[in-house]
Amino acid sequence: MTSKRWLAVLLLIVFGAVRMPFEQRIEAGLKAAHFREGVTVPDDSMREQLGQLGAAAALGGFRSFLATMFELQATTAYANKDYEKVSKHYLLATQLHPREAGYWEMAGWMMGFNAVAYYLGEETEGKYSTAMRVNLARKSVDEALRFLENGLRYVPNDYGINRNLGNLLVRKKGDFCGAAEAFGRAADSMDGPSLAQRHHVYNLAYCPGQEEEAYSKLKALGKFFKGGPNPLPDERIPPAFLFHIRYFEKLFDIPAEDRFKSLLDLGALYEKLRRNFEVGQQYEKRHVLNMQRLEDVLDIPKSNRIPFGKKSLRPLQGGAN
Repeated sequence: MTSKRWLAVLLLIVFGAVRMPFEQRIEAGLKAAHFREGVTVPDDSMREQLGQLGAAAALGGFRSFLATMFELQATTAYANKDYEKVSKHYLLATQLHPREAGYWEMAGWMMGFNAVAYYLGEETEGKYSTAMRVNLARKSVDEALRFLENGLRYVPNDYGINRNLGNLLVRKKGDFCGAAEAFGRAADSMDGPSLAQRHHVYNLAYCPGQEEEAYSKLKALGKFFKGGPNPLPDERIPPAFLFHIRYFEKLFDIPAEDRFKSLLDLGALYEKLRRNFEVGQQYEKRHVLNMQRLEDVLDIPKSNRIPFGKKSLRPLQGGAN
């Protein structure tokens, strides 16, 4: 072996000895920052996607900067309607900066709503078969669910993540109990009554076995609407609140004098909503249940009720916002 080769071997040995404590300190720093909990940053697969320089930058303290760059790439992919890349870029952004709630929240929204709207929209009708489009939409919802649930492991009390999770569960999964829990956490993260609190109560009203709790919380909402710092006139009482509380008043046979006082005409509301329903059309489970609950409250004869069937329920739909 020539002197140059001996020198190269010696340099490698020295470099390895110097690098080992340096990498151990980096590893200790990652663990202290909770980056080795669940989602590893940067793991072997991430090293491949980041490349050697990117991985070195992540380990060297540029994780936040890299996460921002990947979110920008995700936004570009969204503009190009490439949701596979949207998912990959947000996966990297969330792994690099898992305590930034905005990345988890936006990833959940992008995949759970925008991607679903794209796959089930007109643009993909000739591009994929119907079965493929539905499958891609369902996979997108599952990805969104994973993003949001993983995000809550790092920022469990974040309003935005819990709100998006609640919307996803009720609108795409028809999971009212899970949605009620998510909206409840979102409401708890804020001071005073909020829209999240209303959604918590409305979804709880559909959760089997939670009828008494739901009615109790509906009554509390009613007291806030009528006796809060800014009492609402009848025309501004949320219709969803009114038909929910009317349903439970009927269910529990509440005396007329103890019922919520409102002159809002639910019959007129029902007729207005009914005109927008088409026989054979597919609707979200919550909309179907809302109309059926209104029919119960108004004692609509079964022969005159909207003929909803199993095929009328659609857990997935378009409509990005």
